[in-house]
Amino acid sequence: MKFKNLGLVLVAGLAFAGTAGAQSTPSGLGFVPLTFPSYSSSTLSIAANNWVNEAPFGVFASTVPQFSDAQGDSVVISGISSSPETVDIPDFFQFGPSPANNQYEFTLTSIAETSPGVFQGAGTLVDSTGADTFTQSTFTLAFAGAYNYNVTFDTEATPVPEPTTAGCFLLGLGALVYFQRFTQKRRS
Repeated sequence: MKFKNLGLVLVAGLAFAGTAGAQSTPSGLGFVPLTFPSYSSSTLSIAANNWVNEAPFGVFASTVPQFSDAQGDSVVISGISSSPETVDIPDFFQFGPSPANNQYEFTLTSIAETSPGVFQGAGTLVDSTGADTFTQSTFTLAFAGAYNYNVTFDTEATPVPEPTTAGCFLLGLGALVYFQRFTQKRRS
């Protein structure tokens, strides 16, 4: 009986090994415009060219150098109010190791003006290399004058499970089947 309990503990450990390491990592960066953005009480148009001025942290620390470029979609968004407005703007922000390699692409799904010149948005972030998956991402864009703003971008990254996770799960499942057959043979 003790052997059976030990076997079940071993199986459970193998089945879930590798999944315990998949934890979310807070990540973020900030940037300022290099070209002229614009806003009014209900509209926003971000700059097409931006500069990463705050040291990236989390997963961005090793992939996005400080003082690199960040591209923006300068489409005019209208109808913005204090309540989140639903939008669908793919590649609203793009950034990465270099302008030619925009590893991260942000799709804007909602935006609101929380106070005059301060906008908060939410959306999805995609890592084109597949190295990370992200939960909901948010940003705050605050104007510090007519043509100057600072964007703070925050997200949670969840590492993609390694191939060993599936292997450990299958090994644990196989061990469970083996121990079940072993105990059935002992009973007969």
